[in-house]
Amino acid sequence: LHRQTADGTGFAAEAVEDLRFIRVLSELPDGSLWVGTHGNGLFIRDASGHWQVGEPRLAGEMITAIRPDAQGHVWVATEGGDLHQFQRGPMSVLERENGLRGRLLAAVTTAADGSLWLSSYGTGLYRVDPDRLLLTAIDTPCAAEVRALRHAEGSLWIGAAQGLCEFMASDRVREHPLPFQVDGIEAAQGGLWLSSPNALYFWRDGKVEQSLGTADGLPPSPLYRLLPMPDGSLWVGGEGGLWRWRPDSGGTAVASSAVQSLQFELSVGPAALWALTEGALLLVDGTEVRGRLSVDARHWLLLSDAADGLWLFGPDFAERWPRSLLIQRLGAGLTAPPSQRYGRREGLEPLQNVVIGGPAHAVLQDGRQVLA
Repeated sequence: LHRQTADGTGFAAEAVEDLRFIRVLSELPDGSLWVGTHGNGLFIRDASGHWQVGEPRLAGEMITAIRPDAQGHVWVATEGGDLHQFQRGPMSVLERENGLRGRLLAAVTTAADGSLWLSSYGTGLYRVDPDRLLLTAIDTPCAAEVRALRHAEGSLWIGAAQGLCEFMASDRVREHPLPFQVDGIEAAQGGLWLSSPNALYFWRDGKVEQSLGTADGLPPSPLYRLLPMPDGSLWVGGEGGLWRWRPDSGGTAVASSAVQSLQFELSVGPAALWALTEGALLLVDGTEVRGRLSVDARHWLLLSDAADGLWLFGPDFAERWPRSLLIQRLGAGLTAPPSQRYGRREGLEPLQNVVIGGPAHAVLQDGRQVLA
């Protein structure tokens, strides 16, 4: 590969190991150059001149066409007739220069007015301007050790080592002192479920109405994930596994592996959910595991998109499955459909989980996803 300067005076070779038998070139609007070879896969040169080998699954392939589309995706065709879509939506990362004073992120959420909020353990609460990528620090009586955020009943609820704070629509902050730290918050039945190490509390109208612990079947380990269900039951996940509590029958253990993330799956049933554990994705209905899929043990965040996709995020890459087909095949005891993988080559920056209040994600009113 050779590059000629715009004025025609310079003509230099690009020395890239293994880049040979070039067949097709495509320069993208972001300034990157995609190079397809005759039997040696894909190579990508970013706008700064840095080269990297493209998608490993295309190694050894003959690339016949590379075309960007109007949405910023890139389509790559191979000799065997396969067509690959690379998603290249823009991603921005908030850093110290944007006003972030610490990197130990605990939670992220949106309020009813569409505002975006972020907590960083050790540096407190922030209001985020997602368009200008600026953060404004907000002082609260819950101090700097903010571990959880949740919008409910018209207020932003803040869980911290000092207890619970309420940021109201009037921008007034009220403290609700509690004798325990709050690691997780979920709204249910006009109140809040609060998780603390080894215990759960139902808080309503300024007081704790119910507390649950190991005597109720709760795992004797830190609890991070809460998911109240429409039928009044409560799913709890933590280092000790997955546990379901019902008002009429108490607690039942469903899985023993550490739980990373929980999400509703009401298309299966009113008590159905996905549970991401270390190394496995479980489809659970009631207390029955309807399907199990082995996944990368480093995955830590589970979420759905509006196009029937189920995503798992890890520190190096993300995977996306067609959700309805995945449910159908797992429920029938069949192998899962293949996933789409997204990494640096598709514009996805590394995402590292810190288990304090996170992992967490929020959706802005315009559909953008925010991950913490």
